Amino acid sequence: MGKKLYRSKEDKKLSGLCGGLGEFLGIDPTIIRVLVIVAAFFSAFFPALVLYIALSVAVPENPGESANAKEVDYKFVDPDDKDDGKNK
Repeated sequence: MGKKLYRSKEDKKLSGLCGGLGEFLGIDPTIIRVLVIVAAFFSAFFPALVLYIALSVAVPENPGESANAKEVDYKFVDPDDKDDGKNK
């Protein structure tokens, strides 16, 4: 099974649709955004806006973990411990 189209979590300005489409097609999402703006101008905004909103609802957000998420290893330090746990 090939790649699936998802809205991007990392490269999003509004809904992540253009970022996800750029990832899916393997091109810079900025090019997709410019093309959407040009299409909006030539279609009197309304049809492009309706299409963008419909696709934003229809295309699911990427279920994968965010690239910016980091696993944090918390370490409990007892405030009553006078040597701060260094001598154990």
